[in-house]
Amino acid sequence: MTGHFLRIAHNSLNHCPLDTDYLECSLPAYFERVVERHSAKLAIADDDVQFTYQQAHQKVGKLASAIWTARVSGVVAVYLPNCADMVIAFWGIMKAGCAVVLIDPALPEERCRFMLEDARAAAVITRSDLIETTQAFDHFDVPILRIDQLPMKSDETISMQVHVNDPATLVYTSGSTGQPKGIMHSHKAWMTSIAYVALCERYVPEDRIAQVYSPSSAASIIGVVYALLTGASIHMFDANKY
Repeated sequence: MTGHFLRIAHNSLNHCPLDTDYLECSLPAYFERVVERHSAKLAIADDDVQFTYQQAHQKVGKLASAIWTARVSGVVAVYLPNCADMVIAFWGIMKAGCAVVLIDPALPEERCRFMLEDARAAAVITRSDLIETTQAFDHFDVPILRIDQLPMKSDETISMQVHVNDPATLVYTSGSTGQPKGIMHSHKAWMTSIAYVALCERYVPEDRIAQVYSPSSAASIIGVVYALLTGASIHMFDANKY
């Protein structure tokens, strides 16, 4: 059965522009290939900013360097709404060799605190304004990196060896039937999932993808990953603003 599904995943390459060795690449490694091909093209946008692939790559590298400098490993939480910074944090954490758990600030503080503690997050990526409006981090003794206040010197790139079977993301269920459960996904699992998505959604570099899902959902990750691995642009909309 597993072999059957893997064959479907390989066949889906007829429908999306992934390289034939995609299952041998980690997410950040494949993203760097796309940056080389589409460096000047729009990659990420929200209500306030726009980044080309090259600009996004530089910001991802800056954050990864800051994470590395802080000697953080394991799972790193992102406490940000749908915005360009959330996408940068997502890729920067993986580039630093860590796994990502995305936490939607719109969730109840009790739920956010549970996810942080259950994930055993080694650090949190957020913004200064969000820290001032939540108590979710109270008594949570880990480094908190403010993505809007990263050190100016952290422009050097790091070269972490990220393997395809390494953990990439930790995604929590809705908890509608009880306590939310965290499910870890590897880089290879996400690359395989993207191949499945390609059977239905045939993104090309000219596409502009609207992201409206909660950052904590698997659908959010699929949108961000698939758009930026096919050279399309992702446009982030924070539903709580409208």
